[in-house]
Amino acid sequence: MILGFYFAFFKKDFEKPKNYNPKNIWLGSLLYFLSSIYSGILAAGNKVINVLIVSKFLNKDLLETNGFLFLSGVFKILFVVIIFGSSGVMNYKIALPFMLGTIIGGFLSSKIMIKKGNKWSGRIMGVIVIAIAVLSIFQNVLI
Repeated sequence: MILGFYFAFFKKDFEKPKNYNPKNIWLGSLLYFLSSIYSGILAAGNKVINVLIVSKFLNKDLLETNGFLFLSGVFKILFVVIIFGSSGVMNYKIALPFMLGTIIGGFLSSKIMIKKGNKWSGRIMGVIVIAIAVLSIFQNVLI
């Protein structure tokens, strides 16, 4: 959460790095793979970690990063539905509203980000990080 706060409020822009090394694609892909394994076990803070990995190592700005993460998230969800659905352990009454909320939220936030741009989106991300941090403190939940 601290990293998300820093990048949202103190970093001047979320643009692509000026001095980019194409060899970072391999390192970024490896880090993203390891981060995906971590998110399968404990997803705490994974979105912020993935934003940093994709933006810095794969040379994407914030808008491209969120698009990449949304698309990869769709594929992750499809595999999870196939694995847990075929095993008979999925509670569809809970899973379907979450799925619809994720799709609608991703679609609406993408539309807003395209209109408003990277700087505005970073500020919104910072506000969300602060809200989650405050809720965590008052609910005694470690994120």
